[in-house]
Amino acid sequence: MIPCCRNRRWLLVGTIFTLFFAAKIDVTYAATYYRRPPPVKPLPPMKWESLEAGLAKAKSSNKPAIVVFTTSNFKGPGTFESWPLRNALTKSGAIPIRVLPPVAPVLAPNASADEINRVQKSYAEALKKYQETARQYGVAEIHPVVAFVEPNGAVLWTLRGPGHDDMLKHTAGLPQGVREYEAMIAREKAKAAASGSVSSK
Repeated sequence: MIPCCRNRRWLLVGTIFTLFFAAKIDVTYAATYYRRPPPVKPLPPMKWESLEAGLAKAKSSNKPAIVVFTTSNFKGPGTFESWPLRNALTKSGAIPIRVLPPVAPVLAPNASADEINRVQKSYAEALKKYQETARQYGVAEIHPVVAFVEPNGAVLWTLRGPGHDDMLKHTAGLPQGVREYEAMIAREKAKAAASGSVSSK
């Protein structure tokens, strides 16, 4: 009788340990499976330069610029709305420039004829200037249009309605693109100088 009782006792102990560890494994698995991902740090607002100030800053600091033609309410890859794009922008050293179309004026119902004419003239001039600038960068109706510019203002690449991967690739590759462009200009100048010296002889 004693061995029988002893076997039963060990069987009971073994069952209890098995149930305990099984429950512990289930709890650990559930905690791991249902664990919430860590919160993503919110993006700070972009610090944009105007076209004139941004290009001047790029030239004086010998840095490239990224010119974005868009609207004030647009958010997406073209305006660096992700941490990978922001990090690539910072690493590239490029000056971010945003160009917005002029906003159509809203006049008060009791506005005088002189005021209406003045506001409409001002808007027409601003719109004409924007359209001329947009044509220089090949901007049509698609927004955003992103131009990658070397320090002296020459456009290296233009993206229309870019996706995240295209923006990441071109932003990260901008410093190398500038170096290749500068090397090409240097070769052309050397070639022109050599050609000029030969013709003078």
